[in-house]
Amino acid sequence: LLPNNLRQLKAKLLVGRLQDQASPVDTFGVDCAYVDFMLEAGGEATFPREAGSSRTSAFAYVYQGKGSIGQNKSTVSAGETVRFASSGDLKLFADQNSHFGVMVLVGTPLKEP
Repeated sequence: LLPNNLRQLKAKLLVGRLQDQASPVDTFGVDCAYVDFMLEAGGEATFPREAGSSRTSAFAYVYQGKGSIGQNKSTVSAGETVRFASSGDLKLFADQNSHFGVMVLVGTPLKEP
C-alpha cells in the first residue's frame, strides 16, 4: 500500500495476501485479497498490482463518503461499486470534505461473467 500521507489512511487486510502480510483466512489456493481502506478527507492511496499478476479481476465497493477511483478519477459515493481494468495499480482519492470507506477486492478470475 502506498499512502500519500500515513495519517490519512488506515487499511485492513481481511482476506488473502498483500505485500509481506497475510490474512489468517484460508483462501483454499485462490490468489486474492480483500482490503478495507479508510481514508480521511483529502487522503490518497495506491493498491499496487505487479505486472503480469494473475489478479486481473478487481472491483471496489464504496461504503462510506465520496471520492474518486482509478487513473481517470471516476467520482463515486457510498453504495456504488466500480470495476477496475485488468492490470495496473488501483488508485483511491478521498474527497476534500469527506471520509472515504472503500472495500477493494482483487483476485484471479474464477470464470465469473
